[in-house]
Amino acid sequence: MPLGLGLGITKLKSLVSGLRVRFQGNATITAALDGILRELSADFVSNGTVTAALEAIKLLDVDFSADGTLTADLASFEGLLDLYPNAVAAYSVRLLKIDYTGALVRIRKDTAGQPEKDFYPDSNNELSLDSSDGGTTLGSWIGSNDGYVVTWYSQTGSNDATQSSASAQPKIISGGALITDNGKAAIEFDGVNDVFPIDLGTPFTTEFSGFTVSNRSDSLTDDRSLYTLNKSGTANDYWFRIQNVPSFNQTQVRNKTTGGTNTNNESFSNWNNQMLITHIANTDSNYLKSSIDDGSITTLTTSGSFQEIASGNSYIGSYRKGDSQFHLGTIQEIVFFNVDYIDSQSDILQNINDFYSIY
Repeated sequence: MPLGLGLGITKLKSLVSGLRVRFQGNATITAALDGILRELSADFVSNGTVTAALEAIKLLDVDFSADGTLTADLASFEGLLDLYPNAVAAYSVRLLKIDYTGALVRIRKDTAGQPEKDFYPDSNNELSLDSSDGGTTLGSWIGSNDGYVVTWYSQTGSNDATQSSASAQPKIISGGALITDNGKAAIEFDGVNDVFPIDLGTPFTTEFSGFTVSNRSDSLTDDRSLYTLNKSGTANDYWFRIQNVPSFNQTQVRNKTTGGTNTNNESFSNWNNQMLITHIANTDSNYLKSSIDDGSITTLTTSGSFQEIASGNSYIGSYRKGDSQFHLGTIQEIVFFNVDYIDSQSDILQNINDFYSIY
């Protein structure tokens, strides 16, 4: 929408999707955008001013080629868990809940004494070198050293993922530089022994929803697991599992019920790129559903009830007992819900993709 000198835009409450505007000359946007507008993009070739209530904006892009002023009310941040509650565990490099006041990660600095610190979301509500421990920024503290994640905090307030063995901690800082995937912080697993043990108890009765943002860093034939929630420590006795199988160009989304093993094979050959995996199971409705990125959901008919997770046998980044199929690549977000969110899947994927720009 090219607009000329001095033209303003007002009363945009009725817009329901996105607004993109380009001004060839000086211009002002004065708008009430407090309805359900999701995206605002404004390009000022000359001077510009934006004064707006942006309470529902999920993506804001304003470019001033000359002088510019942006005045906005951005106080009503809503995270994924604010919009979609009932998470059992939620690990991420971004803030997922407005009232979560804890740290995102605890990092070990690979230097004399191996000091550790918790780091909180920065002013953009994500992990960066500007994140602080309440006084010191991550960038100034880490210097030119490597950093490893000791604890990936669950933003549910419980079920944190902690690795006490330094040799098995995944990397987050390399030589003072934050490891990233597509511009966002990423936790890097080495494919050898990096793993987070997790203990979720037995929160899932008939429904489960899982959403994962990850990157598989090789296209070899080795099978590698993103996460496994196990019934016991023996082979193939898992409950929920995501396994990357490059030899078949597949990501296998699996769950095991009293009626047997259920496996959805999602075709995927674009290794070494981000992917967003959906994993939803419902024993009342007898299905396992899965998808990659924003692809069509695949449905598999199942039978039986969920098996119980055994304490001490579930992992992020590995398979049974944490001793095989180690993930090689990054993980940026894993969220487990104890509800069936299939009806909200597209909105949840949109929320995740708005931040990570996966597809």
